[in-house]
Amino acid sequence: MTNYMPDRWFDRLKEERGKIYKTHYSTRFKDAWEAGEFLVKNLTHLEAQTRRFIEIFFSQTLPPYVLEAVSSQASIIRTPTCFWLEDGNFFGYEGCDKSVGCCPLNCTHVWNYAQSLAFLFPSLERSMRKTDFLNNVKPDGDMAFRTTLPLGEGRYWDHEPAADGQMGRIISLYRDWQLSGDMDFLKKIWPNTKKALEYSWTSWDKDRDGIMEGVQHNTYDIEFYGPNSMTSSIYLGALLAGSRMAESIGDKEAARVYMEIFEKGRKKFDKILWDGDYYIQKDERVMEEKYQYGTGCLSDQILGQWFSMVAGLGRFLPEERVKTSLQSIFRNNFLTNFRTHSNMQRIYALGDEKGLLVCSWPKGSRPPVPVRYCDEVWTGIEYQVASHMIYEGLIEEGLSIVKAIRERYDGWKRNPWNEEECGNHYARAMASWGVLLALSGYTYSGPEMRIGFDPKIYQENFRCFWSTGSGWGRFSQKTDNGKKEKIELLVALGKLKLKQFAFHLPPSLQDKKIESLKVRSGNKSLKTDFIQDGNRINVKWKKPCVLKTGERIEIEAQF
Repeated sequence: MTNYMPDRWFDRLKEERGKIYKTHYSTRFKDAWEAGEFLVKNLTHLEAQTRRFIEIFFSQTLPPYVLEAVSSQASIIRTPTCFWLEDGNFFGYEGCDKSVGCCPLNCTHVWNYAQSLAFLFPSLERSMRKTDFLNNVKPDGDMAFRTTLPLGEGRYWDHEPAADGQMGRIISLYRDWQLSGDMDFLKKIWPNTKKALEYSWTSWDKDRDGIMEGVQHNTYDIEFYGPNSMTSSIYLGALLAGSRMAESIGDKEAARVYMEIFEKGRKKFDKILWDGDYYIQKDERVMEEKYQYGTGCLSDQILGQWFSMVAGLGRFLPEERVKTSLQSIFRNNFLTNFRTHSNMQRIYALGDEKGLLVCSWPKGSRPPVPVRYCDEVWTGIEYQVASHMIYEGLIEEGLSIVKAIRERYDGWKRNPWNEEECGNHYARAMASWGVLLALSGYTYSGPEMRIGFDPKIYQENFRCFWSTGSGWGRFSQKTDNGKKEKIELLVALGKLKLKQFAFHLPPSLQDKKIESLKVRSGNKSLKTDFIQDGNRINVKWKKPCVLKTGERIEIEAQF
């Protein structure tokens, strides 16, 4: 059975009510019969590719509840939350009801969290960056945090910009550039990227000290006042991303200025926002203005550091303080039951269920009207915190949060494919892909033709799925009697161009020195150099090695 529903509509603006938009598949098929003919003709091929993906994805050596969390929330891409139009642009609401989306459209401060689309369908994600920067950035650099249709008519969402959304989209651009390696894509967007980043200096960071002090609209549908760790951490990530992109393009002056502000900002961030246990908001108006968090333990307190880890920018805050902050979040915000939890807001966890609160005040001083949604449980934030914990070595804590989510959405009490927030199939839940990235320690740079893995569990016999802008496949590593390490990188579909391949030694081989290393692709030995830096091995090719569908690299290290 096939269906054919080629029309979508966007009626959030009265000027556009009644206007019909054509879906992308309407450009390929004229009716359901033609779609059915295509399916029958190509069924063998389509089924084989689908089963290949299923085989590789579900053979990963990750806990079943992790595989379920990552795979189930990727289904959001195919719900009414998302749509792909005939011009090739992809759009997403925040969530949806039974037939249409709710909370329009490409909301920057929600979609910041979502990672599934970028790693599964990177070209569609890049279309969202083009919309962000080529259609939604106004002449002064203010980025509309919701998209209006049709594109290109100069009509913007009528609201002040979102500080977290605007800075987060710059980090997302860096991620998408790294996944694709497409310099033309980056160059086209770069002028408006500069405008969007430098807009901060006329609104949120007028003294250019790397800390946001101005009025900052954000994902809690409120404004933060003064210096706070949540939005300023994202700003720092955007400055770092901006500096690296500017350097790559050859805009050396912008790279220098952004890095200078970044360095000032991260020093001040630590000096004024660290309270000894976690990062806070520092402003005299906390108890007077509505919706502030002050000395509260906000689960999103270093959200920008997580964004940066996922995007490949690395850690820029002190390692021990990041780890201590995450431990504080777990200790104060993760509840093992909700029987005594008072919540006058929306209820996403109750009774004997476990979950992570948006915010708590373990040291007192809860504002009279605290940050909105503070007593709620959002799976998108839970996945963000869980994967950040895993990045920092807090494996048990991170996995316990993921397990708690899947126990709530177990198919008996709630739909396992529908993690709700403001609507069904809520886009923020696609932060779950970050758990896979963190557990595999996956890194990739298309411009540098570099891939790497650093598994956090089951290192002696590990398998995982990987994906880039040009292909996807499987990575595996296996230890043989503590004397040999075998590595395999398979391209299941597409292609992969490499000049560097990094992997890490498992616990049984820690601190051992490699005596010999052989690299093969099929029946061919490859000439490589390698550098061992402690437990990290970096294999290098003088000329790029190109792997196509079905091809693999095999590495054997002797100790």
